[in-house]
Amino acid sequence: GIYNPADISFFAFIASMQATKSLQDGIIGCISELPNEFTESRQRFLGYLNKENIELPHFNQTPLATLFYETKRSKLLSSEYITSQPLPLQQRFMAILDSVKQRWASSYLYAIPNQGLKQVMSPQEFRANLALRLLIPKFSGEKICSRPKCSSPMDSFGYHALNCGGRYRTLRHNEVAYALNALAHDAQLRPHLNAPVQCLGLSSQYGPSDAGLQSLTAFRPADILLDWDHLPRRTCVDVTIVSPLLAHMPVKFVPGKVARIAENSKYAKHSMACSDAGFGFVGFAADAFGCFGPSAIQMLKRIAHMLETTKSYPPYLASNIVF
Repeated sequence: GIYNPADISFFAFIASMQATKSLQDGIIGCISELPNEFTESRQRFLGYLNKENIELPHFNQTPLATLFYETKRSKLLSSEYITSQPLPLQQRFMAILDSVKQRWASSYLYAIPNQGLKQVMSPQEFRANLALRLLIPKFSGEKICSRPKCSSPMDSFGYHALNCGGRYRTLRHNEVAYALNALAHDAQLRPHLNAPVQCLGLSSQYGPSDAGLQSLTAFRPADILLDWDHLPRRTCVDVTIVSPLLAHMPVKFVPGKVARIAENSKYAKHSMACSDAGFGFVGFAADAFGCFGPSAIQMLKRIAHMLETTKSYPPYLASNIVF
């Protein structure tokens, strides 16, 4: 996420002084010793690491940052706030902390709010999202899920809400599909949102309220139908958003694994049928904490590359917009 300036102060000054000493020597004459501020900062850094007289990496901020954040993570995981929780909750905490540090998982924090692009959150949404990632409970006591067809108990951290079915999970899916469609439009891929096709199986919806059952109604549309891979045929994109917080967490959690499994499932179900119908197929999977499946990453990278041409964006800007 966003780096804390107080954290950066632990190592940035040390790295800067080490990296620029030779330059300073050339400008103001040879300096036999670095200033006292450097020595004090170095001792402060070593004190935080709980190490004495170790050889620090020279001339590079990255190794120093790695040492600092590894120590900070270790202290967090051994804190009473986490170790006093039941084991299943500790496993969910670990899954969240491992997920949000993955590349692009917290990129949304750098996005500039833009109402025209629907790139905004309400204050309530932003607080709920940060509380989820910072392991902060949202309420105390016991509550039952407010969804009419669900009577499951709500956990105070909101993890049940990530998995509960109904329209909110559909809205989450639609938000991603709409954003991907907008990016594909800017990349001139001629996207068609909710395109009618007959190769993705049947869609389902809930029947009468007294039945509480799902009924098959019509063929599922493609979330997006677009040009892809320089082929004359169009390609169906099927978006899925999953939660990595399972009812029974694995002993060893692998960030992004749930998104990969969901993506592979999409290919197994729809790839052949789409090919037989004359379409290409791309499964686009991500999890609720920002980890993408391999095909999703490949698609976003390619769209970013195309934006460099269609919008004349520099590479860094295209990548930042897409991710």
